[in-house]
Amino acid sequence: SPVPGQSGNSILYGHNWPCLLGNLTKIKPGDKIEIVMSNTEKKNFIVMFTSIVDPNQTHILSQTTDARITIYTCTGFLDSKRFVATAVLQR
Repeated sequence: SPVPGQSGNSILYGHNWPCLLGNLTKIKPGDKIEIVMSNTEKKNFIVMFTSIVDPNQTHILSQTTDARITIYTCTGFLDSKRFVATAVLQR
């Protein structure tokens, strides 16, 4: 996937552990996500939507023409689902 901020769908996945994406399920549309690049440049994204999907619903990973990030983690009983947050680059 592209570097966050470039054209396309940048995919970020992590465990729902407290030190990783444990709070991701609290995010909601309109929230801001700031990514700090290795050169200290900041990229700001606005959450457009969240959803819960089955692991086989891989459409969330499809490429796009806009600059977006898709962040997802396990959720549900025995981590049987995926919580997804999709955000677009704020210009």
